[in-house]
Amino acid sequence: MLNADVFAECTLCQDACPHRAIIQDEDSLGIDTGACTGCGLCQPACPQGAVSAMPALPKDGRRVLAVCNEAAMPGRATLPCIHAIDLAALARWHAGGTRAVEIHTGECDGCPYGRFARFEATLRLFNRMMESRGLPVLRADHPDSVSSSWQGRSAGDEPDRQRRRLLLGLAGQDARASGTRREALTALLAGCGREEGAAPLWNAIPAIDPGTCVGCDMCVRVCMDGAVALERGGDGTLAYHVRPEACTGCGLCATHCDTGAMTILRHETGTTSRIALEMFTCAACGADFHQPCTHASNSRLCPTCRKTRHHSKLFQVMP
Repeated sequence: MLNADVFAECTLCQDACPHRAIIQDEDSLGIDTGACTGCGLCQPACPQGAVSAMPALPKDGRRVLAVCNEAAMPGRATLPCIHAIDLAALARWHAGGTRAVEIHTGECDGCPYGRFARFEATLRLFNRMMESRGLPVLRADHPDSVSSSWQGRSAGDEPDRQRRRLLLGLAGQDARASGTRREALTALLAGCGREEGAAPLWNAIPAIDPGTCVGCDMCVRVCMDGAVALERGGDGTLAYHVRPEACTGCGLCATHCDTGAMTILRHETGTTSRIALEMFTCAACGADFHQPCTHASNSRLCPTCRKTRHHSKLFQVMP
């Protein structure tokens, strides 16, 4: 399922597709139904959660069963590729009480899907984030055969729902809202359970350099998840509020920042931060504007006038 309302200005899903089945141009995003196999590798590649391809895996108490198509277990596959499992899926399982994933795969190093994002790295990052918050981790079990508790549960004999989910999503027939896929992850990262004095680990952190930021608010306007927001305090003062739990790491804010003040930190520790802003009146156009208090402009020009320099082209014709 592709949600065109939330997809970012990137080609990560296209780059991750081993069959080049995702088609994107300036006006649309779609899937070549003849080329798509439903492998699901586009899902972990998408930072916005605009792609939803994961099937509902069998669950037994506090465990889920993940058996890929290459596991040499006819009729037992529960998903096409183990590497389609992303942070959002792990967070959803964790929130539902899951504490272990029973995994059966083929030879990933020799599989064409194995050259993309690996599940082991995703699980390792997820557990590091849980440990930094004092929360339980997810265990990966690799038994030689499917545990007896799963016997009698057939998955491979059912229709290929993964591919149908993608196709029905394009037709608007999927009842799920893919825009909510990251909700469990956001809530988990922002929730309680953090060890006292410990710095939490984040998947991505928007970092603003007050020394080069001009207060144009472009990062606020392009962020679709509220990871960077402009807030007014009770005393009327303005500040940029950075919320790493909401950051997807899409990089739109950094891409559109003209001064290079915005960067995305990957897999680092940090906390929610606020950058105080000071109000000014533009000496050229008279408009009110704001910028970080540590970067007061001597020219007193707003970001637009500083960039266009239109005021320098004005002149008066004397009679």
